[in-house]
Amino acid sequence: MTAKTKTERTIEKVTCGLSQSIYHRELYEIGNKKIKLELNTEKFEEQCYARAYALDGVEWKLIYTIPYPEMKTPRDLYYKLPYRDKNAYKAEKEFETDVQRLKKYIMELLG
Repeated sequence: MTAKTKTERTIEKVTCGLSQSIYHRELYEIGNKKIKLELNTEKFEEQCYARAYALDGVEWKLIYTIPYPEMKTPRDLYYKLPYRDKNAYKAEKEFETDVQRLKKYIMELLG
């Protein structure tokens, strides 16, 4: 770890199936900032999203989004056999590329 690297502490990480989509959320602390990542994948591309928020007092403020056409998380995961129904949590690894992109830009934006 270099002097420029800030300590990151995971507060929560959850992946679950919601109706016909799979939702992934991460809450973590980096330096003295609280960050929330929300990602969703479903059948319709325009309803997929990857968003990053920073806690401002008691309110989450949107700070960065990945446009859905640029997301790397596959659409329609809910319908893929290994992730159906109660196995949606197994899809966590599918969000990793977009999670890393969100984290990269959060570091750039928040310094």
